[in-house]
Amino acid sequence: MKRALVFALGLALSATGARADDIADCEQSSKIALRISACSKMIKKEQLDETLRAWAYLSRGNAYEIMGKFDSAILNYTHGIRLNPKDVQGYMRRGVTYIKKGDNKDKAIADFQKVLEIDPSNSGAKAFLMGLEAWP
Repeated sequence: MKRALVFALGLALSATGARADDIADCEQSSKIALRISACSKMIKKEQLDETLRAWAYLSRGNAYEIMGKFDSAILNYTHGIRLNPKDVQGYMRRGVTYIKKGDNKDKAIADFQKVLEIDPSNSGAKAFLMGLEAWP
């Protein structure tokens, strides 16, 4: 059974053009340079599924955010959102990054409002919007 599952996963990954180690490296958090490199490799693969490519952009954006490279993070989140506009994580991460950058309150509000359009019960977006009301 386990062998069949591994075989099926291998077929699925080969169909998308992504390697399992690239996916693992793209989502790990301890080695940021490795994460960025692996996500970049995935993004460049022509046959990669758009949902997986969007995920790679978001993961790479998160790495840039951790590094304090907010403009690069925002750019990656924006690419991910364009590929998968119904994924609330892209809007949440970009909104948070706008806040961290400190000069994009209106854009942060727009992102959190978009999250609530997609998922009206999202408590994280609600909390950020409440906090932004008090932000000068």
